[in-house]
Amino acid sequence: MKKETIILLSILVLVVVFVSGCSSQKSSSDLEKEYDQKIENTKEIAKDGFILTSKVFVPKGTFLGKVGGEFGEQIHKFYVARDKSRLDMIYSTYEIRLYTLLQNNMIITMACNNKEQKWKCEQISSMKKPNFDEKALKKLDLDILKGLKKLEDKSIIGLNAKCFEIIKDAMMCYHPEYLIQLYEKRAKGYTAEATGLEFNAPDDSVFELPKLQNSKMESSNQQVEGKIGDIPALPEE
Repeated sequence: MKKETIILLSILVLVVVFVSGCSSQKSSSDLEKEYDQKIENTKEIAKDGFILTSKVFVPKGTFLGKVGGEFGEQIHKFYVARDKSRLDMIYSTYEIRLYTLLQNNMIITMACNNKEQKWKCEQISSMKKPNFDEKALKKLDLDILKGLKKLEDKSIIGLNAKCFEIIKDAMMCYHPEYLIQLYEKRAKGYTAEATGLEFNAPDDSVFELPKLQNSKMESSNQQVEGKIGDIPALPEE
């Protein structure tokens, strides 16, 4: 696996869509069968999701991306179910929520905020839905990360998180059993550390877009319905 591919997969670990052992020469049907067998072999616990709360520090100068945000300390709350997710970035006077919805076989990412005391939402990206029916919880497969430098385990919320150097002066740590990111540090000072983890599937109402309170949705899709697929990545530096 090329180094740049490993880095990309790691940075998008909030999406955590890994399929080990895949060959570009295998058919989609073969890959799906192989993936289903792998899941069966791991005997995953019968959980349909989790809720992850993290303490995040975003240094000045960090690129905040299209959705915006703030520098400094903040709380992020990440809701994940089998086919849906929501990421909340919570600030002192408002919050930003990122949803990813499935509509007409397309994954649509929506960004909502209540900066002006009312909710406003807009579509920020879309892509074709992958063939794989991903589960909310995936076992941590160290073979996927074998191209990265292994670091000492780090104690996070009472767990011995498995840590790896992504690039120089940047690291990520994962739950010891599941592919859930518990800690991240970037070269320029960005950090994210889990403060709480619940293995409970969030209620479906958590994934409904907020009421827009007579404000028009700024999107080409005035009525967005469906289920959530991939998980949006945090803003890059």
